[in-house]
Amino acid sequence: MTVQQFLTCILQDYPSVAASSPEDAIRLGILEDYDTRKLSEPICRRDAARITHEILLRLYEEPDEEDWSSAQILRDLYDCHTCVRHIAQIYAKGILPALDETHFGAKQELSEKDALLIRDRLTDKALRIPPKPSKVNTFSTITFSEISQLPQYILIDVRSASEHNSSPITYQDALFPCENIPLERLHQNPYAVSSDKNIPILLYCKMGYQSTFAAKLLCEYGYTRVFVIKNQ
Repeated sequence: MTVQQFLTCILQDYPSVAASSPEDAIRLGILEDYDTRKLSEPICRRDAARITHEILLRLYEEPDEEDWSSAQILRDLYDCHTCVRHIAQIYAKGILPALDETHFGAKQELSEKDALLIRDRLTDKALRIPPKPSKVNTFSTITFSEISQLPQYILIDVRSASEHNSSPITYQDALFPCENIPLERLHQNPYAVSSDKNIPILLYCKMGYQSTFAAKLLCEYGYTRVFVIKNQ
């Protein structure tokens, strides 16, 4: 199934959008620029999740799920950082299931059967089959205003180096010194954070997906006071 065929399939309630020019779909936020260069190519599952999520947000005005913890079992969830939110939401909502218990199959080609499932579950929530939430994690959230109450802590920016350098962590015009350990590197060696597993570890990213994954990882490796910074 090609990208164009997928759009036509799932936009049954919006045929004018499906038949519109790629520029209109970009303007609506449904497609990215690079999608228009591969409309006739097979669509992979991560791109299908991204497009479906944008349609939910922009055309159906359906809010995101606050609890997307069920998606954290997917080992390939963070293979593409720009797709994390899309895959997590589409999976947690029960619109597109994983290929197996621990893999979404982000890079694999979307089957026609799954495309039809997405189409039907977009419009009929009764057909959705949300996965069971994972067990409650042991980390907490913290706001920038609460950080000053900690006598000591380690603040880690888990974004990429380019994101870290172009957008420093600030709150109310104050710069928060931190260490940049991208999620990929943290995943390779969780112990790079600190030899002290009881010191408060504060994790930051823009949307909260990468920092939540990092927090879960550190908890699994024995860190006892892990916090995800909640943007205000």
